[in-house]
Amino acid sequence: MQVNVNNTSLSRCSDSHYKDAMIDVKDLREHPDRYRRGAELKGVRVEIDKALGLDRARAEAQRGFETARQEQNEASKLIGKTKDPAEKRAIIARMTEVKARVKEAEENARAAEAALMPLLLQIPQPPDADVPIGKDANDNVIARVVGEPRKFEFQPKSHIELGQALKLLDFEAGVKLAGSRSYFLKGLGAEL
Repeated sequence: MQVNVNNTSLSRCSDSHYKDAMIDVKDLREHPDRYRRGAELKGVRVEIDKALGLDRARAEAQRGFETARQEQNEASKLIGKTKDPAEKRAIIARMTEVKARVKEAEENARAAEAALMPLLLQIPQPPDADVPIGKDANDNVIARVVGEPRKFEFQPKSHIELGQALKLLDFEAGVKLAGSRSYFLKGLGAEL
């Protein structure tokens, strides 16, 4: 066997909210040039600066939401403590304004988040320093060989040939949907 080395709720929104993103957002903020270089080496065009700008906008909108929500909570508590009816009406009127600000801030945060997530999903992990850089799979380096390669008395078929012969793989649909070098498992292959 050869081993090849190849190239929420808004009130709780934080970096962990982006767990579905492929990259660590905090690391991206701290080392954007590393991610730019990694994307360049992998031949991927990404907008790191746009992602960082949207991340800042999302964080600012989140802070605005949390501030407005805190003000709304404090006003709610004050209504219960206030005895004077005129003062109570003034607080309720202010609450209406604060409620509108909370809603607007929440919408702003959600919009920034919705714009940010697709960009984060496009940013690849930077390659490890030990990974040799090449143009394609032909530039891969065999890091180590484990065990003895098996000797056959016939010419063995590749996994691609076997998968197609047994109708386990659908390359045409995979390439059509996800691009080159993609495939779908089908039939018994999907049941593996």
